[in-house]
Amino acid sequence: NALTYVDVAESGSYNIRFYAMYVYTRITWTAASDISRDFRADWDEFIDDFSLDCPDGLCNSVKNVALRWCWLVTQVAFVQSAIQGILIAMPLAFVILIISTQNWIISIFAVFDIIGIMLCELSIMYLLGWKFGVSECVAIVI
Repeated sequence: NALTYVDVAESGSYNIRFYAMYVYTRITWTAASDISRDFRADWDEFIDDFSLDCPDGLCNSVKNVALRWCWLVTQVAFVQSAIQGILIAMPLAFVILIISTQNWIISIFAVFDIIGIMLCELSIMYLLGWKFGVSECVAIVI
């Protein structure tokens, strides 16, 4: 599937101004992010090789764009946000527990209990072979 825009020059020759190719791949939305990253790297390499053989002026700005690649960036942001949320929530929970219980020993045990629950949840995810994706980030933050 392709889309082109061609001008006819005064000399009668054709000037290709725009060319777009649509390629359907085997990668799915549910593929793990590491598999998708490898797939994207392969496509970027293919485009670099393809651009070498293009006529002058046609492939100066060949790009690999896909909604799936945008989702990869979003997945990385979700993981970073989950880690950041944990790093913010634990000290905040500790301060609130100290204020509410007025006992630092109980507050420390409560924070360690929360950390233990998160570690158990992460361990189960790892043992089941899950990749740390969007749903796992939400589960950890909750």
